[in-house]
Amino acid sequence: MLPLRDHNPSSRFPFITYSIIAVCAAIWLYEYFVVGAPGIEAFFDAYALHPGEVSRGAALGTIFSSMFLHGSWLHFIGNMLFLKIFGDNLEDRMGHFPFLLFYILTGVAAAIFQVVLDTESMVPMVGASGAIAGVMGGYLLLYPKAKVDVLVPAGFGIV
Repeated sequence: MLPLRDHNPSSRFPFITYSIIAVCAAIWLYEYFVVGAPGIEAFFDAYALHPGEVSRGAALGTIFSSMFLHGSWLHFIGNMLFLKIFGDNLEDRMGHFPFLLFYILTGVAAAIFQVVLDTESMVPMVGASGAIAGVMGGYLLLYPKAKVDVLVPAGFGIV
């Protein structure tokens, strides 16, 4: 299911949410148009999280940098769609700076959890999915009865 919108208006402009989207978009465009396919492996070697490296105490900055990378346009658009729909309400409720801190901490927690679960893996981990999952969890806790319009793609019928 893809969320289309919620029926939970915000009272403040979500500039942190939009700023995160803008930063992720700029990095995605850089990945796609500047780095491109020939250089993406080296780019991910430098900035994606490799649990095996982090578990040995190396490349600790990738715990943070990996949150802003995405593996494909669909990965990027999906994460940003969820952030736009659920992040604005969370930012409105929490405040701008606390929301930013929450977003970063949930992304870092997800990265660390991945390292703990697979300490030897050298498969690069990229994406904001951990932070987005935190945003969705926060939204669910703060707005358990909010109505969200969703799209169910064809072929994924409800049983």
